[in-house]
Amino acid sequence: EEKVELSGKTGEPIPTDSVTTKIAELEKRGYTVENKEPLKGETFDKNKDPENGDPTQVFKLLVKERTVEVTTPPTPNTPVDPNIPDGPKWPETGLAKSDLEKEVTRTITYVKKETADGPEEPSGKEPVTQPAHFKRSATYNLVTKVVTPGDWGSTDNTLTAVPTEKLEGYIADRASVEAVTVPDTSGNITEKVVYTKLGSWVPNLPKGVTPPEGTDMTPKPYPNHPTDPTKPGDPTPGLIPYVPGYTPNVGGTPLVPKNPTDLTEGYTPPTPTDPKTNIEINYTPDPQKAVVKVYTIRDGVKIEL
Repeated sequence: EEKVELSGKTGEPIPTDSVTTKIAELEKRGYTVENKEPLKGETFDKNKDPENGDPTQVFKLLVKERTVEVTTPPTPNTPVDPNIPDGPKWPETGLAKSDLEKEVTRTITYVKKETADGPEEPSGKEPVTQPAHFKRSATYNLVTKVVTPGDWGSTDNTLTAVPTEKLEGYIADRASVEAVTVPDTSGNITEKVVYTKLGSWVPNLPKGVTPPEGTDMTPKPYPNHPTDPTKPGDPTPGLIPYVPGYTPNVGGTPLVPKNPTDLTEGYTPPTPTDPKTNIEINYTPDPQKAVVKVYTIRDGVKIEL
């Protein structure tokens, strides 16, 4: 308990100078004085104070610890109240920009693999970065020097979905990175989209058999789907070439010709069940027939028997 003792004669105005000084001292220490003029119009009464006891006139100053809400980082060691230059100063820690603002980012990277179990390599696609920003206020107690942070708030912490773009010759592991609402407790987020090389239809002629000149027997990569980066496209009719005397098949099942009346237009390959795995297409000889005719010559004329 703090007090200011005043003395004077009966009927005289009670002096206020020492109380005013006390109020200024309390404000310098960080307090707020609720009633700054408790002696206004007051005079000393005519009651004799008990010897060694309390005075008969007691006036109370109601003071409170002053608190300030901070939304913008102040300059440390400068006056909290410009009107009280020698009063409380802003603290060196607790109210910096990093205490009142923060950014959380979601970074999406894109890599590719030549095989399902192969190493990851750069895909050539640039990463996508999505920021979320958080702000909060803090309360500073000028007396205790304690900083009390408020709750974080954000107006942009719902990150939109990012569709996965097609990478020619590869298949993605997801069609998009989904939308997410980032909580204020989150650290930076990383997501990764993996592209794996599409398989191929691989035509195989029997050993020693040479295809007709101009026949393309190279592997035929599965096409990309026109709209879904996670699926292969439909097989192209006639993509597998015709080789006279041989029929292409997969596991013993003949391929369907593009045009049954003209096999030279090629065959349609099967739809892959695993778009990352090749399909071997083997050419097997067509069944053939041979006829041996027997004849004789009689009187110079050939006669079949």
